[in-house]
Amino acid sequence: MNPVTRRVHVRVPATSANLGSGFDTVGLALDYHDELTFTLSDDPADTDAHVNIEGEGAQTLPRDETHLVVSTFRRACRTFGLGRFGFTLEAHNRIPQARGMGSSAEAIVAGIAAAAAFAQEGELNRSAIFDLAATIEGHPDNVAPAVFGGLTVSWDFSTAEGVGSVPIPGGEPLHGGFHTVNYPVDPAITAAVFVPDYELSTEKARQALPATLPYRDAVYNVSRVGLLPAAMNPGALAAATT
Repeated sequence: MNPVTRRVHVRVPATSANLGSGFDTVGLALDYHDELTFTLSDDPADTDAHVNIEGEGAQTLPRDETHLVVSTFRRACRTFGLGRFGFTLEAHNRIPQARGMGSSAEAIVAGIAAAAAFAQEGELNRSAIFDLAATIEGHPDNVAPAVFGGLTVSWDFSTAEGVGSVPIPGGEPLHGGFHTVNYPVDPAITAAVFVPDYELSTEKARQALPATLPYRDAVYNVSRVGLLPAAMNPGALAAATT
């Protein structure tokens, strides 16, 4: 299948995940974006990616097929039935790298969204973009707000029906995989971002986590997670309870 357009512009927000007590579950989109433009090559024989970067990561990020946006884009193109083609990527980065603002999730979502836009006309299927992005990232908490905006609560429902769950006779099979619920955020709420002067990858940060948690701590966290959507939109909560 050939691309339906020659140029695609993508704008993806930074995100803050593991929000409060919502570890691996709750994420928030921030009004802070990377903008990327993908332009097809005029030369049919050119099948390479040509990457130009301005802003964050301009001195450190790769400019070839190993760039996370490019590798994700290639993978998504195959998923959407597109062949390999050459293109130029113009990346204008504002999101700091490895600073807890979802730079890898942004790159993954940008690559998938661009591939989807080259593959189809009309409005993009955000649910399909989220599902593929969460699969690539391995957890949904950052990619969900990057795709849907606002506050998101996500989970991985990968357990088959009847294994750790109760099958319902005559009921619909349980839909496995990643899921998310999107909540609005009151415009009056603002986020203060403190960017550290050192890098820390998510993988290394996870190595510091304990293998188990005390029962009372787990219950405490779960109870507070349920309050997050209300905390982010107190006006709607007040209207719903009056």
